[in-house]
Amino acid sequence: MSDPEQIVKLLVSALIVAALIPAFMGISGPSGEVSFEPTLGNHTVDKTTREIPGSVNVEATTGNALYFDGSASVSSNAGSNMTNGSWTVCTLAQLDESADANATYSAFAHDNASVLIDYDHGKWAAYYDNGSADARATIDAPSPKDGLTPVCARYDESSEELVVSRDGQVSSPDVLDASPNTRNATFAWVGTLDEVRIIGEDVNNSTLTAYANDPVQPLSVNHLGRMMFDEGSGSTSTVYYDDGDANLYRTSWTGGVEGPNLKRGVDYQLFGDPFTVKVLSGSYLEGAPVVWVSWGSGLPLDIMDILGLLMALLLVVAFGNKIMEAM
Repeated sequence: MSDPEQIVKLLVSALIVAALIPAFMGISGPSGEVSFEPTLGNHTVDKTTREIPGSVNVEATTGNALYFDGSASVSSNAGSNMTNGSWTVCTLAQLDESADANATYSAFAHDNASVLIDYDHGKWAAYYDNGSADARATIDAPSPKDGLTPVCARYDESSEELVVSRDGQVSSPDVLDASPNTRNATFAWVGTLDEVRIIGEDVNNSTLTAYANDPVQPLSVNHLGRMMFDEGSGSTSTVYYDDGDANLYRTSWTGGVEGPNLKRGVDYQLFGDPFTVKVLSGSYLEGAPVVWVSWGSGLPLDIMDILGLLMALLLVVAFGNKIMEAM
């Protein structure tokens, strides 16, 4: 066979392979993304597949966060009754490089500044005013610009003690006192915020440490609201464990905390036709408020699926060669 004939033969084989790859891989479109609340069991996703799904990514968070430039804010009714008893508030906070380390910025404010988490002149500060007395607890903030810092404020109604934690380290308590600390003011945040949790109880120290070590993980607590800032676009953000969305004013989207690498067969399982995601009992996703599923073109996930696909493609090439030899 001459060289031109060989070239034509190879081109025809390549075209056959290219045309049949999507059929073997079960890809219905270039990409897509959905989310759902992960009650245990099967969740059918609007993605047509065969027995071998295309490349699929299952995540506990998208890794997005919000950036505040000093004029931006977030408004939400989540936890509107949080101060009716004990409570805890946590957030991931990072000051921007342009922020003044000798100034005050509010990472969280609630109910006309009756509850605050501030960065204040080199310290993280929690403030609470119940209308007749207030308290203010502080802890050092050694590196507020070096990545997202997990900061929590916790109030125990029975002891009337307020503490603040940073990276799981808990401050000395401050007790409500009628002598005012006069901190009922908010100061616009300059930097990044992510993973805000409003909890209707005074969680224990081990829970504060767990949040610090992995802010994305589900926690067995009385959530009144959780803002993950996962959307990556738009002017609202879902508030989980609450009926309403948070309104975003002049914020911009940026990178935040990333979740762990989830494992197929451990955290979730995939099934085809129709494409189905199953959250497995005892997995990282159990108890999470949302699961993100994205897909696109690419190789299947399992090595046996890959080997089967390669064998099928070899048969297609051999068949194409036979056709060309008969020409």
